[in-house]
Amino acid sequence: MKTLPVLLLLAVLCIPKMSMACSCIYMGKFIEYASNRDGVVRAKVKSYGPRLSHGKTLYESMVVEIMEVVKGKYAQEELTFLGDPGNLCRGYVDSLKFKIGSEHFFSLTNKNVTQPLGGCGESSLPIKGDLIEGNELVGNTYKPYTMRVIDLIKSLKAKK
Repeated sequence: MKTLPVLLLLAVLCIPKMSMACSCIYMGKFIEYASNRDGVVRAKVKSYGPRLSHGKTLYESMVVEIMEVVKGKYAQEELTFLGDPGNLCRGYVDSLKFKIGSEHFFSLTNKNVTQPLGGCGESSLPIKGDLIEGNELVGNTYKPYTMRVIDLIKSLKAKK
């Protein structure tokens, strides 16, 4: 009878741990993703919060300066985006993607000053001069695309 508790303990230890990974449905490229959100801003990356322990270029958060409100009503001058710590289906605040001083379009989930960086789709787009550069999921492959900033803004305003 004393071996039963030991066998039960061993059996429990052999059961695979439940996965803490995120799973979600892809919400589309930026125009589709942003059409289901409260707002869109053009913003410049100002700073990062604390670095995450599991990535040399990953941070808990970033602060952006709002340059233009494209969709929605936002009076704030800055926003803080919370990145993914590894299991919340948010986008990662990666200093390789969001370099200090770089400009991006960001879709906004709410009107709060602090909000999650969207995940499960293209929730932000880098701005390079008068173009945006995105990646759309087609089948099982991401396909790069470009669009003029002015055309993106027109498309977003038309989807209000």
